[in-house]
Amino acid sequence: MLRHVYDCESYPNYFLIAARRAGGGPVRTWELRDERVASIDDRKLAWEFFKSETHIGFNNRNYDDWVIAAYILGYAAEEINKISQEIITGDGVRALWSHRALSARYNEISGHHIDLMAISPIFASLKSYGTRLHAPSIQSLPYDPGDVLSVDQMDDVAEYCINDLELTERLYKALLPEIKLREDMQAEYSIRFLHRSDAQMAEAIYRDNFKGRIGKKAVPPHVKYQVPPHIKFLSTDLVGLLVRLQDEKFNLARDGKVILPAKTFAKPLAIGGREYAMGVGGLHSTSKKMYIAADERYGIVDADVTSYYPALILNAQLNPPNLPRGEFEAVYRDLVNKRLDAKGRGDMKTSDSLKIVINGTFGKLGSKHSCLYHPEGMLWVTLTGQLSLLMLIERLTEAGHDVISANTDGVMIKYELSKKRSVVDICVDWQVDSRLNLEYKPYSKVLFSNVNNYVAISTNGDVKTTGARYAVESIKYLPHARICKAAVVKYLTDGTPMEVTIGGCADMRGFLLARTVKGGALWGSEKLGGVARWYWGIWSTDTIVYASSGNRVPSADKACPMMTIDDNALQNVDVDRYIDHAYELLSDGGIDLRQEELPL
Repeated sequence: MLRHVYDCESYPNYFLIAARRAGGGPVRTWELRDERVASIDDRKLAWEFFKSETHIGFNNRNYDDWVIAAYILGYAAEEINKISQEIITGDGVRALWSHRALSARYNEISGHHIDLMAISPIFASLKSYGTRLHAPSIQSLPYDPGDVLSVDQMDDVAEYCINDLELTERLYKALLPEIKLREDMQAEYSIRFLHRSDAQMAEAIYRDNFKGRIGKKAVPPHVKYQVPPHIKFLSTDLVGLLVRLQDEKFNLARDGKVILPAKTFAKPLAIGGREYAMGVGGLHSTSKKMYIAADERYGIVDADVTSYYPALILNAQLNPPNLPRGEFEAVYRDLVNKRLDAKGRGDMKTSDSLKIVINGTFGKLGSKHSCLYHPEGMLWVTLTGQLSLLMLIERLTEAGHDVISANTDGVMIKYELSKKRSVVDICVDWQVDSRLNLEYKPYSKVLFSNVNNYVAISTNGDVKTTGARYAVESIKYLPHARICKAAVVKYLTDGTPMEVTIGGCADMRGFLLARTVKGGALWGSEKLGGVARWYWGIWSTDTIVYASSGNRVPSADKACPMMTIDDNALQNVDVDRYIDHAYELLSDGGIDLRQEELPL
């Protein structure tokens, strides 16, 4: 299948469409300069090109395809720029739907295109994703969108746009597994999924399933929580929490989401010397800076709830009020059972596809624009999951075990090996009471900075790194001296000195740091744009600052910008500073290898 990546640039006197075949090849362009209008032949070629095949863009559904539609209709560069500015600074694309000819052309070209922004795991710019994926160049747009360009500046913009094609293709390759899943599901459901997020895919399937039978959505003024019978506590504080939750009226925000009152949820709950915070995002322990290793006396095990949100949704027997009474549960349970059956048969294509729909369902319970909107059900799932985990934590703590961490769907337990049977029995009884199942993973070492940032080494040598502080490589996080994180992991797994790992790195990408800088960044008089990338250099004395305020960008003192990666800069890397940072990462997790020198 032949696919192209594409991008557009718009100025009052210049408009550009650029496309290149995914995998390489010459760049195909359509341009408008000054007051010229595209010829009928050029407009026809653009129309045939974009409506006939599946092409790949970033935010193309909400931007590029609209301005391309305007080009096809014969708009001049200035008129296209007005549409562009209306999308960017106005009310988005909402007003454009009233333009009948424009929206008709848009529909012709946009429906089958891939929108990488929707498929991507977090909300971030294309430059930010390019930085995460170590793109060779992340140069920002050289001129403001309202500038009237000279001929030379038009050429500069064209070069910039071609670099964006490279960023788009790099992200496309990183997201190929997610794209393949959507293609498989399109064949299964006959619904277009290539421009939808996971939650949007779930929404589309339910809308198709209940077509013509979806009721009118309503946002109630408040909702109540009904504590399920299995939730029981021993401590006075936790019993009091249940009473407050039972009596509480939970108000809804303007967007329809449930508001958790601060008076009930602001203060962490203390259980056995540890503290746990409840919230919309789930239960989290508040412990910080902790290093624990299994030994001849103690073991460490992670106990996570299997299919946490799906299990809670089924236990609740939810029925979104906008859907036919009693039918949602049957449809959802069928999806869950089909997925488990496919997973058991080794049919991972079907299993992974259904997992997207099943997990995407939960998020839509809290969206007032969804046919699944059910704020009371969302509240029940959210609170019941957290209360159930608190019940497990209390039981384990009362039996003398140390729950060192809790995070949304599970707990991590330190226990005496001689009392392993006690841990197992408590977990089994809890599973019966809660109607939730646990999966276990034993660890040999755990280094915590906090509950969202840690390194865990399993007993079979597998490494789990979580959070921006320790994740060595992840599309979710901007690079931040990944060689230091790799050095920490290497030290924990086999004792390799961090000086050896860092000093032996010959890849410039391992030393890079980056940050999104609202309003743009400056290094001296040099403009770096909205995403700055740099390394710590020996000879640098300048600091990267916010252009709007002059404040220092975090970790960017004595920095050397690297908007284009250059391995020749390795000789200027301040290796000692990276080694110091690696020791700081270890210290953040409770291992202090460098002791302060005391005077004699």
